[in-house]
Amino acid sequence: MAAPLSVCTKKEQRSVIRFLWSEGVTGAAIHQRLSAQYGNSVLPQWSVYEWFEKLKSGRTSVTHEEGAGRPSTTTNKDNIERLLSKGVVLLHDDARPHTAAHTAETLRKLKSDVMAHPSYSPDLAPSDYHLFGPLKEALRGRRFTSDQEVKEAVHAWLAAQLKTFFSESIRNLVQRWTKCVEKQGDYAEK
Repeated sequence: MAAPLSVCTKKEQRSVIRFLWSEGVTGAAIHQRLSAQYGNSVLPQWSVYEWFEKLKSGRTSVTHEEGAGRPSTTTNKDNIERLLSKGVVLLHDDARPHTAAHTAETLRKLKSDVMAHPSYSPDLAPSDYHLFGPLKEALRGRRFTSDQEVKEAVHAWLAAQLKTFFSESIRNLVQRWTKCVEKQGDYAEK
C-alpha cells in the first residue's frame, strides 16, 4: 500500500469526496478513507458530510465559492451603532435564564420591551414553522446508522443555509405574532 499523503489541499480532498460519492460510498466511509490517507490534514467529518450533501443536490464543482458559508464579522463602533439603531426583537420564553431575577432586573434597567412567548404555542415558534419543515424534507428518505451521523447531517444542512434563511424566520415571526393578536389568539397557519 502506498504511503499516506501528509500534504494536500482542501480542494484535492473535495475531489476525492466527489469521486467516492460518485461510486456510491457513504459519507462516513469517505471520511474514514480520507482520514487514513491524509491523517491530521483531513477535512473535519462535518465538512465531508456538507460536501456529500452538496454533491447529492447536484453540485459538480469542488471549487470553494467565495462568499459561501458564514460571513466574516467584525466589531467596531459603526457596526454597533448601526445595529442598535435598528432596534432589538427579543423572543422571551419561560426558560430559566429568561425568568431569572437578574435577567428581569437587567431588562428593566435597559427599559426593554419584552414580548412574552406563549407557552406551548407551535404556531408561534419559529423552529416549528421555518426550520423543522425544510430540515425534515432535506433528510427525507435518508438512513442513518448512528446518532452521530444524524447530528452531522443536521449540522451540514444548517451550515449550508444562507443567512437570509434565518433572518426571514425572525421577520416572519413578527408577522405571525401580529396575525395572532389581530385574531385574538384564534389563529393557525397551515
